[in-house]
Amino acid sequence: MANRGDKLMGAAYFFLVLCTLLVCLRSYTRAFVVRNFGWDDGLMVLALVVYFIFVAFLKLGTHYGIGKHLLEIQPPINVVPAIKYLSMFEMAYIWLNGIIKLSISSTLLRLVVQRRYVYFLYCSMIANIIVTITSFCLFLLHCRPVAYAWEQVLPHKEGKCFSWTALVVIGYSVCAATIVLDVVYATLPWIMFWNLNMPRKTKGALMFVLSLGVSAAVVNIIRIKYVKTLGDKHDPLWLIAPALFLTVIEVGLGMTASCLASLRPFLRKLNFVGFESQNDSSRANAKKTLQSRTGGATMNRNSEVYQLDGGSACGKNLTVTETVRSQSGTSDDDEATLAGDQGNANVIKVTKAFSVREQHSHASSSSAASSPHGSI
Repeated sequence: MANRGDKLMGAAYFFLVLCTLLVCLRSYTRAFVVRNFGWDDGLMVLALVVYFIFVAFLKLGTHYGIGKHLLEIQPPINVVPAIKYLSMFEMAYIWLNGIIKLSISSTLLRLVVQRRYVYFLYCSMIANIIVTITSFCLFLLHCRPVAYAWEQVLPHKEGKCFSWTALVVIGYSVCAATIVLDVVYATLPWIMFWNLNMPRKTKGALMFVLSLGVSAAVVNIIRIKYVKTLGDKHDPLWLIAPALFLTVIEVGLGMTASCLASLRPFLRKLNFVGFESQNDSSRANAKKTLQSRTGGATMNRNSEVYQLDGGSACGKNLTVTETVRSQSGTSDDDEATLAGDQGNANVIKVTKAFSVREQHSHASSSSAASSPHGSI
């Protein structure tokens, strides 16, 4: 007996576990590492709750017959609950897709301060809300009464539904709007961060993660060819299965991309390559430059120790400039930098001057230590 339901549930369970893990890591990162749990994080938690409902409807639908030929569903009356849970699955998808895109746009809104991008993101969020509500209402009310959408297979039931052509047009319109939003949210990070002054590896990792949402657009484009199966009355539960499979992949990739984009502070804490902060990279570069200019010596000032490799540095005057970010901000140290707003980043440059001298005795060391320039 042919059954596409097992493949559907396999993909759904895989992304359910993956997205649950990523959303938990994201919530931990934003609440305890960055200590700035925002609207975008709350929306992603809500998306996870809706995703559980989404998978539950799919499980019930496959139990009654989604993924099977109509003639192979036993008893035949199971066709009614199968179509019912299919309809609920599709309505849950509309809300889930809208919430994920709101979370992604809210994340981008948190990272950017340029006014033109702020306005653009607000407009895209309004468009997303309009598309979500309109799609849900059209799908919910395409049959009158609503229950006739799944009870029309019963001979004694009466009602009226949109024509097959109208359903296909609605399906194409929703897919087109979703693809446009996916492409916008995948390409906007490249436009916003292309000229950002930050390490190349860090910029590349950030832009790659934020652009993973383009994969959802690719899946949506592939799914377009299955839109014509909407409203098919000959074998709907079998023909709709490939479109449902791509739907599961689309929302799973969308949640994955959104969560990965917010895990940067957590990955940086674990010293993942490409996720270090700009300050860490600047300090590392400053240390290398200092080592190459001074030669070998050990520079002490209070509790700070600088180990310099190479030859002698005695008789040289050294200047070390450090960049310090104040703790008055509420976001993590990279968000102001990503936004390109140096005025809001609370950056303070501290310059320390040292005189490198050779130590001959304990007395000379103590005398030198009292010097305002420090000692070696």
